[in-house]
Amino acid sequence: AASAGGLSVQPAWDHERGRPGKPQATSRVTARLPDIAAAGAVVTAALEAGGKDVRLESLTPVVTDAVAALRDARQRAFGDARTAAQQYAELAGLRLGACLQVQEGGLPGAGTWGRKSMATMGGAVDVPQGPLDVSASVTVTWELAD
Repeated sequence: AASAGGLSVQPAWDHERGRPGKPQATSRVTARLPDIAAAGAVVTAALEAGGKDVRLESLTPVVTDAVAALRDARQRAFGDARTAAQQYAELAGLRLGACLQVQEGGLPGAGTWGRKSMATMGGAVDVPQGPLDVSASVTVTWELAD
């Protein structure tokens, strides 16, 4: 699926003359490529078809069905928060009491590649394949008890 939008026209700067130059039009196209194995070839073909005036702004991996991955990430984040809170309670000579508040942060469904996301040297766009890291961030507040 693809969508277009974000058309803007701005004057380009003429560095030789030190003044505004010819207007430059920019239009953004967003494409969702479900087959990651073919994504590099599709992006490369689009760049070649557009010629020298087309630029690749970004390439972002997205986990489309992140329910299980997010569930696991949340469980690990909460466990890490509990472990840290228990350590602080022990250091203070106290014990961990009731959980008072849980606040989740982060962007569900977004992922990151563990290595460089793309290389355009040689003309082809290289889209790395492999697992994506899905993360969850949580702030948990516990009561400290004697």
